[in-house]
Amino acid sequence: MHATTVVDMTATLLRNRLLPGKRPATPGGHRTRLRLVAAYGAAVAMTPYLFIKVSWVLGALLGLLPRGAGFSLSGWVALNTATILMSATGIALALALARPWGMRIPARPLLAAAWIGAGLVVSFLPFLAVSPFLGHEGPEPSGDPAAMPGWEAALVQASVTGLGVGLAIALPLYLRERRPAAFHGRLGDAAARPRRLVARSAVILAAATGLLSLSWTLGSPLGLSHPETRDANWHLLTGGTAVWALAGAWATWALANRRPSALPTWVAVTIAWVSSGMLFAWSAWKLPLTAALAANPEIGAPWPENLAVAATQFTIGIVAGAAMLHTLHRSITVNDRKPSPGRPGHGTLSMSETRLSRPQEVHVRRALTMALGVVLVIAGAIWTLQGLDLLGQSGGMNGNRIWAVLGPITALGGLALLTIGIRTRSSPNDPPTRP
Repeated sequence: MHATTVVDMTATLLRNRLLPGKRPATPGGHRTRLRLVAAYGAAVAMTPYLFIKVSWVLGALLGLLPRGAGFSLSGWVALNTATILMSATGIALALALARPWGMRIPARPLLAAAWIGAGLVVSFLPFLAVSPFLGHEGPEPSGDPAAMPGWEAALVQASVTGLGVGLAIALPLYLRERRPAAFHGRLGDAAARPRRLVARSAVILAAATGLLSLSWTLGSPLGLSHPETRDANWHLLTGGTAVWALAGAWATWALANRRPSALPTWVAVTIAWVSSGMLFAWSAWKLPLTAALAANPEIGAPWPENLAVAATQFTIGIVAGAAMLHTLHRSITVNDRKPSPGRPGHGTLSMSETRLSRPQEVHVRRALTMALGVVLVIAGAIWTLQGLDLLGQSGGMNGNRIWAVLGPITALGGLALLTIGIRTRSSPNDPPTRP
């Protein structure tokens, strides 16, 4: 065997085993890595929120934790059970955006869940970024914020923020890999246009919702029953709704008219996707709450909005979001029929083009497993101290002995995950990756 052959073989083994992350560039390789980190991070971030909600439901059913002010037991359990299902769906969605099976499952149910899930959290992102500087607690639509310790409120806020940021990064990358033609080219590349009546209706309804929210943000009392209850949090959330609705109206108009023709398609597609999901999902979530508050005004503080006006706005938001999605779908279909010169056509990427190597997958999984373990160890320690009433606080979990039992169990689960993450290695029997 020639010396040069031995040197080449040695160099190959060193690259594949000692430096598993150094591989030749593959189509979408760096985007795939970013998608995995963002999606796994979103799942990890949402897990503490799921645990908190489960503890609230179990604690209320067992009589160990207080209910939210103004809620009956059935109402409290039903509302928090809904958020448990929502958070579990968010975790499953994040995993679908990360795992290889996510590229094989039917696109429509996955994209529907992604559209609704991203829409629910996107309106919170500006609020969660700014609210810590306002000195107010973040909104928690399914609970009583006054009953939450400060650390628990911060953990809930971090979970929602982590899920929102992770999905906001992973979802467009997933869509780009699964349907690249929808993101390539410029608006002027497509000859046909979506149905104009639906597109015009979507633009008008979204713009109307955005302008009403903008007028409230700027101080107008039009359509408000209790304008004195407006605070900085309300202004921030309402302003975010106005920005997304108006941006979505513009993006829908751009897709319908194919103007400006030089605008990259992915810009209009992304804005229309996010804003339509926000209008539909957020309105569909708030409309039942509006009806519940109208039927029983004692369940919470009065809203600044007139409830009839709010119900009308949310109904319009649902219709506008659906119409915007229809326009977006038609636009993508048109773009698929006429791919841009020199760009990939429609279809899906093969798993060999998007999947990371075994060592790279192991490194990502190991880091995120250890991160989740650290979160569980910290949460378990705090719960234990609260259950033993050693933190000097009152209310909530403090002094409830059940948390002195659940806390160590949670911490032990975290330690187990840490151990698994530390001991995780690539299988020594894996064949070396070709350079």
